Amino acid sequence: MKFRNVGTHTIRLAALAMAGALIVTVGKYPKTSRAVVRDNAPDRHATKAATSPKADFKGVSASADVQRIADWAIASRDHENLPYIVVDKRQARAFVFDERGTLVSWTPALLGMGIGDTFEPGVTEMNMYQTKPSQRITPSGRFRAEEWQKPSGEWILWLDYSTQIAIHKLRKSQLALSQDREARLYSNDPRDSRVTYGCVNVPPEFYDKVITPTFNGRGGIVYVLPDSKSIETFFELYPARLRAARA
Repeated sequence: MKFRNVGTHTIRLAALAMAGALIVTVGKYPKTSRAVVRDNAPDRHATKAATSPKADFKGVSASADVQRIADWAIASRDHENLPYIVVDKRQARAFVFDERGTLVSWTPALLGMGIGDTFEPGVTEMNMYQTKPSQRITPSGRFRAEEWQKPSGEWILWLDYSTQIAIHKLRKSQLALSQDREARLYSNDPRDSRVTYGCVNVPPEFYDKVITPTFNGRGGIVYVLPDSKSIETFFELYPARLRAARA
């Protein structure tokens, strides 16, 4: 617009009118507009974390720690675009997700009879039958898991070959019968799940219908949540990464 042959008063009125129109126009934007979000979001890292993709639990209830790890795995791509499992030792449950972070299924699980997150010094060199009950733990942490077929024909999902820790079917062995493992598996009390020498036992049908189809041929990631320590002790979660970014 060009102003020609107009006085100072006219120019001032025109400027005020334009400013008023601008104010009205801005006021019409919704609170979630680009301009408002930019002005009211001093922490761009926090905004990015808040809008990160999350795991789809399909309405299944899970503990806050399970949800946090499942979300973090998919949002940070720590799962390497592979299927993954989150084992909740406190609730004695295992949640299986596909590579997109969608829940495939979940199951109750049996765990090591000892309460703990890391093996005591020397335990991994001992025969498991020589260990004390308190030393028979299911170790916590992140494991690169692969399915493997034993000479007997049984398929297991190795978590840590060096310590012989795996996820496998509940076996109908004499030991399992003497410990009443099947009844313990379906008990409503998570304390009943503490019965194995360290491996994670799941129902045979769950292993065949969920774990094998999901992991066979490509492996995946298994996150075993800690018994007593914080999950930050074992996993690099968003809060720690954001603190580092702001430092």
